[in-house]
Amino acid sequence: MHPDPGALLVTRFGNVPINGRVTQWAATTPPADGAEILRRWELFDNARTLTAVAALVTLAVLAVGPTASGRRRVRERGSGAGPAQACPAVCNQIVRAAAMAVPR
Repeated sequence: MHPDPGALLVTRFGNVPINGRVTQWAATTPPADGAEILRRWELFDNARTLTAVAALVTLAVLAVGPTASGRRRVRERGSGAGPAQACPAVCNQIVRAAAMAVPR
């Protein structure tokens, strides 16, 4: 599963169709509503960035936050992995989510 489905959906159904229209501008002159099209693209890009940041914050809170009982989770039952072993996986998820938030 994609680490941030919100950003994926915004990109697929918002930015990508606009990108397809903009690539045609190189062969022709920009349409009269070209500025409006670019403004919509920027709105979708901002929405994508916000969903990526929200995913990053959610992962960080879940990684370091207390459990529902208010006590910190020291060990997952049955996994045998303590916080030191779980950190690389959580850190990798956070890095992937942060990389998606950076505009390309």
